[in-house]
Amino acid sequence: MKASHRHLLTVVGAFGALALAGSADAQAVKAGPRVMVPVFAGPKPLGAQAADELRERLKNDYQVRTIWTVPKTDITGILEGSGFRTDTAVNNGDLKELARTARADEILTGRVTRTPSGVRVESWLVMPTDLAVAQPLPPVDAKNVGDAAKQISRQLGDARRQLDAYTKCQNTARAGNYAGAIAEANKGLGSYGNASLVRICRLQAYLAMKAPADTVLANANDVLRIDPMNKIALNAAGQAYSDKSDTLAAHGDKAQADAMNDKAVESWTKLISADPSDTRTLEAVVRKIVVAANPGVALPIIDTAVTQNPGNLQLLRLQWLIHLAAKDYRTAATIGTQMVQMDTSLADTTYYQRTAAAYVSLPDTAGAINVLGQATKKFPTNLDFLASLGQLYAKTGRTAEAIATYRQILTVNPKYPHLYLQMAQMYVDQQPDTALSYLRQAVQSGSDSASFVAQYALSVGNGRYKSANALPMGETAQNATKRAAMQQALGFLSFSDSLAASAPAKFLMGISYFTIGQLAATDAPKSKSCELAQTADNAITKAQIYLTQGGSTAPDAAKQYLNYAGQYAPVVNNQVKAFCKGSRSGGKGSGTR
Repeated sequence: MKASHRHLLTVVGAFGALALAGSADAQAVKAGPRVMVPVFAGPKPLGAQAADELRERLKNDYQVRTIWTVPKTDITGILEGSGFRTDTAVNNGDLKELARTARADEILTGRVTRTPSGVRVESWLVMPTDLAVAQPLPPVDAKNVGDAAKQISRQLGDARRQLDAYTKCQNTARAGNYAGAIAEANKGLGSYGNASLVRICRLQAYLAMKAPADTVLANANDVLRIDPMNKIALNAAGQAYSDKSDTLAAHGDKAQADAMNDKAVESWTKLISADPSDTRTLEAVVRKIVVAANPGVALPIIDTAVTQNPGNLQLLRLQWLIHLAAKDYRTAATIGTQMVQMDTSLADTTYYQRTAAAYVSLPDTAGAINVLGQATKKFPTNLDFLASLGQLYAKTGRTAEAIATYRQILTVNPKYPHLYLQMAQMYVDQQPDTALSYLRQAVQSGSDSASFVAQYALSVGNGRYKSANALPMGETAQNATKRAAMQQALGFLSFSDSLAASAPAKFLMGISYFTIGQLAATDAPKSKSCELAQTADNAITKAQIYLTQGGSTAPDAAKQYLNYAGQYAPVVNNQVKAFCKGSRSGGKGSGTR
């Protein structure tokens, strides 16, 4: 049914006169409460037949001053005027608007199913002001809906005996006298064996007066004993269990706190399963389940609800959300696929974001790439999907595809955050010069601030220094490899310092230069190399400069390295004098950056 609640609102004027005209004779004899019987849920035409039989039975069984049955013509007129079908049950939101337009005081609604021996009819007496305030009537098994209507009519009369007490409870509570409202509700308990309406009013009074969790829970469970899927009671029970869990946790009783939290999740899951079309409640409750200690408790409840209601898209989406919350990502992905196959409009950005994240968490990178590929086709202007896809390409070593994806983003938004940094990250190990080039572009393009890039470069430089420092040394070839690795670390450290001067960068530069100088000084005499002697001399000089400037980072270590550098300085100076006689490239400033 595609008409909205607002459509029903537009027909109030058109059909208000109709309802008044239909009730003119009834008003002359002081008509009783207006009871509306809409089409029951169930297979066609049983739902409509059940409603028709019940209306006729109520008119025959009760005088107008006791119950005034809203005529079928009023109901169908309102529905037809709003574009609704008249042979199909409306959902809860539309039912409330239908009752308001028909000026119903009470609603008798239900569900009918076929059985081997005939039919089974479940019915509820519902208050139009809040459809959760409902009195379930005993299920009826009969040969046909006509026979069932006879029994339901009698049951309705019995259930309505509590209405006087319920009304007094409601009025007293509205006046702010909650203790008085509870007393009025208690008076009605004996009027009907399983009177849920007065019990609901009593529960609401306890909630309004902020009664202790145990009191609320006892009253909520009293309602649930009669109506296990009552939304008001389930919500109250869930919050009461959650409050008890918090109290127990505060007293250090983790086991009992977790047990109460599980019961809260069970109650909340039943709550949203009762009416998945209530999106406001759905979102609030799902958030509670997500942060619960054990959201997995909700899984069997929602799975059963989906099984019992095949094809219910709202329940299926709820099942998807709860499996995600419980971190059952594989099942959630399967459910999500089924969900968007049933309704492609549900394949929105949220669906793709959550599904891709689920695959990443499994981990199933190929699955995540597949989902993001679908997302980029459906939402080609969504740069975030492209960025996520590029990250996964990079993670799986598909560098060329990652770079191509990132460049696609940059053609649209040259300042998209962190892309140049991510491109740099792919080249840090194998092509450090390329990585540095991307870092420079990050600053030049404005996609990242100089300070942010400086911190990143410092982190990379620190990592490169640690890797270089871990390399073996001693043999000439080993020493050359280690010097080159230290030089690569210096590239990132000096770039970081050029963007945002910092003591940590200078300290690491000082240690790196000292290591280069030490290794060059060790190898220079082996071949009497002027180049190595100059490298050592220049590096030791720079080590002294940067260790002094960055010494505040680690004063003791800086002091020790400066002492070592001071001991090496005359040695490398003598090497330059000895190995660089007649060399035109002699002197400080040669051999290292």
